[in-house]
Amino acid sequence: MLLDAVTLNIDRTFDCIYSNKVLMHLSTEDLKKSIINQKKLLNQNGLKCHTFWKGTSKEYMEETLFQNYLEKYLLVLFQDNFNLLYIKSYKEFEEDDSIVLITKAK
Repeated sequence: MLLDAVTLNIDRTFDCIYSNKVLMHLSTEDLKKSIINQKKLLNQNGLKCHTFWKGTSKEYMEETLFQNYLEKYLLVLFQDNFNLLYIKSYKEFEEDDSIVLITKAK
């Protein structure tokens, strides 16, 4: 399946939605829209697991956005639609360079 990460235009629902450092390419406004649309695609008690690069930087490389996040900001973005199950920094290349976020639909 190939979907737009914002609109997620599909007529199916899922038990889980997973992405590995994909949502960092969305503007903050598009990320907010994606979060709302993800909730619509989840079955009751559906889970989400997303990973992000950790930090506060925002840059463009050849017109592609790379936006890093801190845990506290991700919590604000997801808290209205999802219950937090787990959030933790981890090492992908350097200590605390990444965040994993696991939530459950409210």
